[in-house]
Amino acid sequence: GLSVSWTHRLTSEASIVVTASQTQTPSSGAQSGNDLNSITATWTARLGRYSNVSLGLRHAQFDSDFNPYQESAIIGSVRMQF
Repeated sequence: GLSVSWTHRLTSEASIVVTASQTQTPSSGAQSGNDLNSITATWTARLGRYSNVSLGLRHAQFDSDFNPYQESAIIGSVRMQF
């Protein structure tokens, strides 16, 4: 597989990360190979002294002879320290 990431600091409290990846599984005997391609963009920021928030978008495409699919998702999280 191959993965490439790009990170950019927007402010001292926020950044964005974009990651693209590709994974190929070769055919093996009677089982056919498959490909998985995805791209994810995530924005992360500090909300206060003890909390962070992240929001991301992901798109994935799985190519296979038997069960191909495409997926798009919104991913979010809030982390708090006590």
